Amino acid sequence: MKKQLNIKCSILIVWLLITIPTVKTCGQTVVVTDSLLLARNPALAAARAEVEARRADVQTSALWDNPTLDLEQNVYNRLNGRWFDLGKQSEQVVVIQQPLPNRGRQHRITAAQSDVLRAEAALEQQERGLLLALHQTAIDLWYNDEARKLFEMSQSLLSSLSSGMEQLATMGEVSDVEVLRVKALHSTLLRDVSELTTKCEEARRAAASLIAESNWSQVQVSLELLCVDSNVLEMRLAYADIANRPDVKQAQAEVDGAQHRQRAADLEATFPQVALTASYDRAGNFIENYFAVGASLSLPLWNRGQGARRAARSQSVASKLLYDATCREAEISIQASVARLRRAERCLRNMPQIPEGMIESVANAYARRDIGLVEFLDHFEGLREAAMLALELKRDLLLAREDLFFQL
Repeated sequence: MKKQLNIKCSILIVWLLITIPTVKTCGQTVVVTDSLLLARNPALAAARAEVEARRADVQTSALWDNPTLDLEQNVYNRLNGRWFDLGKQSEQVVVIQQPLPNRGRQHRITAAQSDVLRAEAALEQQERGLLLALHQTAIDLWYNDEARKLFEMSQSLLSSLSSGMEQLATMGEVSDVEVLRVKALHSTLLRDVSELTTKCEEARRAAASLIAESNWSQVQVSLELLCVDSNVLEMRLAYADIANRPDVKQAQAEVDGAQHRQRAADLEATFPQVALTASYDRAGNFIENYFAVGASLSLPLWNRGQGARRAARSQSVASKLLYDATCREAEISIQASVARLRRAERCLRNMPQIPEGMIESVANAYARRDIGLVEFLDHFEGLREAAMLALELKRDLLLAREDLFFQL
């Protein structure tokens, strides 16, 4: 009888292997790494274009103003009665004017260079934010995948146990209520596995969106993203300097740019605008073929740059206040990240280790009827919750390490 049962089980397994369709992958698997994110993320490409635009502003601010050319032609020549006469008796005037750079020009150039530094710091800040988001996505994917494996293992045990209990119920050795309770728990685990599978797919879609990959099903997250060396982290914490943070560098560049704009506004209001002129008059009132050079000055009678100077001073004060606030927030965020990491390490260290195979031994004990249904359900749920708690504590530790790593 036992031999016939083994033969039937073997035939069933072979039939399942033949009839279950194989999954074919379309395309090549894309492994998401830090370098791939930096190369393919569209937001970073836009930020790099912004940096190039600010560098072009530096070139623009260093250029001189273009000269102006004025041409005059006499409309009607009364000497010969000709209109728009271009002959020897006609009158033409040519004037060339070249504005000279203002005294605040060098400060405008320096302010534009500060804008480049601010754009580069903003790019670095965006890179760090996106890398942190990628690492958090990798941790979520790892956690959901490990939890799914745990639930699948528990679901497989309950499935085998439920099948055996149905046979015992037909023989009257167990009650239908016990079978129903086990089946209900089995259905709950199936639902949890489905939800965790959905969360894994959502994590893959999030990783695919970071690298602008449309075929998210082929995306795999590299497990190297989860490896933050604690020794390197402690060393970075020991030599941490908030001045090297991109948000602080961005605020500092804003302060420098505002100060140079204020100095430029003061100089532009103090010194007039100067322009050199060269003129030629073919047949003027003085002599024919008259050449002259001159200069023009702007007279600060009505507009002495009052509004521009006031706005520049206000922007300088505002940038200093924002810089101080950014430094305080940086220090607070680092302290909060350190405290979060210490709590996560302490919680994981105090978490007792669950012996391997404990859940299987509880299921086998219930199958042998060594323990009752209530005791089995209590032990089963308790061990499963403990295993999930251990996973959650490991996830919290990984998230805390990543958060502190990118805060420094």
